[in-house]
Amino acid sequence: MEIEQKKESPPTLTEFIEKNQKLISTAAILATISLLANRLPVEQYGPFGKILSFGLFALVLIICFEIHENFPWTEKGSLDWFRRIYDVVIFGFVIVWVMTFYQVLLICLLLVLLMAAITLIFVGCMEGIRRLVLKMSWFKRVNQGMRERIIPMFSTMAVFVVAWIILHHFKLIR
Repeated sequence: MEIEQKKESPPTLTEFIEKNQKLISTAAILATISLLANRLPVEQYGPFGKILSFGLFALVLIICFEIHENFPWTEKGSLDWFRRIYDVVIFGFVIVWVMTFYQVLLICLLLVLLMAAITLIFVGCMEGIRRLVLKMSWFKRVNQGMRERIIPMFSTMAVFVVAWIILHHFKLIR
């Protein structure tokens, strides 16, 4: 009879904390190390302290979202209030994270966009070169297997030559 009542009773805050103790402790330790890494002198360690702090902060956020997923749904009691306050604190934590690392986040976003643009340009150049090569009369006489091996190699060489010309033009290489 007691076991049935225990199963039907809503979860308590103590049970939740006991169940997620390792995650909560890990998040606290990583957040502390992140703050310490953020305070490393730039003159001595360069940007590595900031990069380490950024990575640790990201890990803390992942753990916080995992803890959030572990909350049992309740509509009353101390666990409900704890969940609501936890959500507000995590939202503030994310805002502080973005404000602290907006430069790093902006650089990461720009790098992703730049890599996507370079990939699209590279793929477009490869496709354009492939179409040009297929239109050449001497290439039409080559068998299909040889074409499939030559086209990627020819396209890659052409893209590298164009890249070299552009870099040489802007005096990025000598």
